[in-house]
Amino acid sequence: MKTAGNLIVLGSINADHILNLESFPTPGETVTGSHYQVAFGGKGANQAVAAGRSGANIAFIACTAMTILATVFVNN
Repeated sequence: MKTAGNLIVLGSINADHILNLESFPTPGETVTGSHYQVAFGGKGANQAVAAGRSGANIAFIACTAMTILATVFVNN
């Protein structure tokens, strides 16, 4: 049986802002959305999470802004 090893991931981390719409707006049109949410994202972050869930020991390196949202992501 193979064991998971150590892995360093260098990549992006970002916040995905998701809003449900009834229809896609045409140019200049204003539409109302619902169910707004902010989700953890970024190719590097997603790869690090997947590898960690597979049992690898992960170190993740990324650049972030100095915002409250970035602090939440870094601490989780």
